[in-house]
Amino acid sequence: MPFIRGQTTVLTYFKYLVELIEHYGGDIVNDTVLINYETTEFKKTLDLVALTDDEVNNAILAYDIPTVVKNKLLAVAFLRRSDRERYGDLLRDLQNSYA
Repeated sequence: MPFIRGQTTVLTYFKYLVELIEHYGGDIVNDTVLINYETTEFKKTLDLVALTDDEVNNAILAYDIPTVVKNKLLAVAFLRRSDRERYGDLLRDLQNSYA
């Protein structure tokens, strides 16, 4: 990776790499385990007693779980490649909150 200064430039380069992967048919979110996990977590927020199965399915489709998973994966990937001196404390706090 070429030397890049500033987080804005790094973000631009990161977005470029993601677009490049997708352009050539790469799939960043082909992780059924994470999709199933997010679906289960989302269902916990719904009132499953009051909703019909169709309403639950429509809510899941409207929530667009693959996009949620993709955004979370990209956020983690970006943070892991960020400047450790500037964002090391943030990364440790995030790790500790999900441990």
